[in-house]
Amino acid sequence: MSGINKDIIEATRYFLKLVELGSYSSVKKCYSVELNTIKNKIDALEKYLDLKLIRNVQNRISPTSDGMKYFHSCNKIVTQLENTIHNVKQSGFRQRQSIKVLGTPLFIKIIIDLALPQIQQINNDAFNFSLDSYLVDNINGSQFQFDSYNVIQIFNKHLEFLDLDDWIVCTSVDAVKLPAHLYGNKEFVKGLHNNPEKVLEAPLVFNRYDFSQSINEFKHDNKSYKFNLDKIKFTVDNEIQKANLLMSENTIGFMPKFYYDAVLKECEDVVKIEGFEIDFPLESHLILIYKHSKYKDELLKIVREGIKKIQVQYQ
Repeated sequence: MSGINKDIIEATRYFLKLVELGSYSSVKKCYSVELNTIKNKIDALEKYLDLKLIRNVQNRISPTSDGMKYFHSCNKIVTQLENTIHNVKQSGFRQRQSIKVLGTPLFIKIIIDLALPQIQQINNDAFNFSLDSYLVDNINGSQFQFDSYNVIQIFNKHLEFLDLDDWIVCTSVDAVKLPAHLYGNKEFVKGLHNNPEKVLEAPLVFNRYDFSQSINEFKHDNKSYKFNLDKIKFTVDNEIQKANLLMSENTIGFMPKFYYDAVLKECEDVVKIEGFEIDFPLESHLILIYKHSKYKDELLKIVREGIKKIQVQYQ
């Protein structure tokens, strides 16, 4: 096999950054090179591979199907090479083992509470931990290098971004509608128990996920009521932010019981508003362990046991 010209390797690096950032100008700023240099080298890369890698969609550069495959094939290798060079420059060859976890903010909270202490006991050497979160409705194939993680929570609708041959299924969660309840500061909600008219006038905190799932009504005594959306005072990205507002503001919001137990159980000031129930859709998702991880067996056991503790409580 003949050697690959350095221009092809450099062009691959530009292409990967172009997919990540979405514009030539961003790549220019990142690498301090001229736009024509970037474009010409990526053109040469496409000719060399005999593949169309990029396309222009609504003034944003996006990868083609082949481009995304090439991105996933190369990105981890290039990223690892760059990280290795940085680490050697900064710390020499003495590096600690790293455990990386990716999931929704609530999943990361569960990992911290139920799995992190056990993970730290796997090895006598101290671990570096990278705990990264994403929003359910705001993720794409180039946003994260999934196979750089040891543990991920991935929703079924995003499985196209993964090569499942590289992963072990730790837990599978089917789509289901969970009963959710209204919560608020116990002093603020004294007059709201079993009083739907008062609930309709109370300030609300909504998660953007609530909107995307069209959660717009609650039930009381087998009668359905539409939330007064004009009363939404706060819109947040996740349930942890919602919990913080329920603790600090005179507002009400809803969540399933296991969400409440994960983020608010220790807060005596936030209580359930009696008499109300909301259908809360939980989307199907998987908890996966990277099969090439040095500690895959230990991680599989620890994470599975942590998730099982939650499942047993709410069966």
